[in-house]
Amino acid sequence: MTCKARGLPVDISESSKKRKTSAQQEVHTLDFKLEVIKWHEDKKSTQLKTARKVRINQTCLSRWLKDKATMQNQVTYNGGAVKRQQRSAYPQLEKALDNWFMEAGLRIMPINDKILRTKAQKFANLLGVTLTFSLQRLSAWTTWSK
Repeated sequence: MTCKARGLPVDISESSKKRKTSAQQEVHTLDFKLEVIKWHEDKKSTQLKTARKVRINQTCLSRWLKDKATMQNQVTYNGGAVKRQQRSAYPQLEKALDNWFMEAGLRIMPINDKILRTKAQKFANLLGVTLTFSLQRLSAWTTWSK
C-alpha cells in the first residue's frame, strides 16, 4: 500500500499499532494548580472555559477542584514547588528518623550517611521493620533534610 499524499509505501500493521500524538503530559506544581482554581472561582467560569484558557484538560481541572483541600494542606506542609509527592514505604520510621534528625540538628551533632544509616536501623528494629538500604535514596534524604 502507498501513502496517497507522498506516494510512499506504508505498512498498515505498523501504522495501526502506534498511536501518534503530539501532546505531551505536563506535570504542574501545586502553586499553579491552586492559582488556576482561584482564577476559576473568582471568574465564576465554566470548567471547560477555564481549562481551555490555561490549556489543560477539563477532567484534569475537575480533579484539581475535587482535591483542592488536599493540595492546600500539601502546600502548607511542603511548599508549592513540589510536583509529585513521594510516598514513604515506612511512614513511622521516616517520622522517627526525621524527629531524631531535627533534634540532632538542634544539638549541632555531626550527621553523615553512616550515622543516619545506623539510626535508621535502630529505629527499624524498634518498629519491627526490615530495611534494605538504597545508598542513592539515603543520600537524597540527607541532602533534602539539610
